[in-house]
Amino acid sequence: KAIAYRPSSTGGKEERGEILARASASYSLLPSDVIGRAEQDPGDWIDAVRFVLKTLVADLELMPPAVAEQTQKNEQTNVLSGIGISGQQHGMVLLDSNYRPLRPAKLWCDVEASEESRWIRETAASAINEAGKWDHVLPGFTSPKVLWAIRNEPEIWSKVRWCVLPHDYVNLVLRGAREEKDNRVSLPTASKEDDILPTTDRGDASGSGVFDPCTNQYCLELINNIDPSGRYAKSLPQILDPMDICGQLS
Repeated sequence: KAIAYRPSSTGGKEERGEILARASASYSLLPSDVIGRAEQDPGDWIDAVRFVLKTLVADLELMPPAVAEQTQKNEQTNVLSGIGISGQQHGMVLLDSNYRPLRPAKLWCDVEASEESRWIRETAASAINEAGKWDHVLPGFTSPKVLWAIRNEPEIWSKVRWCVLPHDYVNLVLRGAREEKDNRVSLPTASKEDDILPTTDRGDASGSGVFDPCTNQYCLELINNIDPSGRYAKSLPQILDPMDICGQLS
């Protein structure tokens, strides 16, 4: 038995196995007068995750396997054996070395990076002799958003350690979350940098705008044309195979 949580642009929705129960939580875009901007507070996603998981765990009397084994009630209980996360592609969540968001997340429907998208498709792609190969990288993809941040928010970009997509961020929090004073959830300060390595899957990596499906790897030449400093290249999450487990629920 497993719980799957789907973060979206409008709310969170839970489904489990044969859909024995459902729970949902809504959240909105952050208000903005800037044309083309669509951003959300990653903390809102975590609030939604907390609510729907607590609701389903209570409604279905779910137990982690270790707890069920200790109570010796495996046959009488619903055992929580795994959680799968899926959700919106293309978003940009910039994190510092303690995995905390440095700014609101830009969503897939944010098209503020139109000029950056054009530059990647034309100038950057031509510079690595791959003109036409990256014509699919529209403003909604992640890489134009990254270039936008480099150009428009250099102080924030200078603090970036990780650049992940929305559901990758939710996975990070589930692997080591704690409650903060402001009622948000974030990872505790790591004892050393990179204690928890961010991960993604090929599907979401393809939404980054720098993933080459022919090689199943990021295109470092394109990445380094976007950000010659190397920060972008070092910020990308590890790509897992479809059946890989990214970590344990904390």
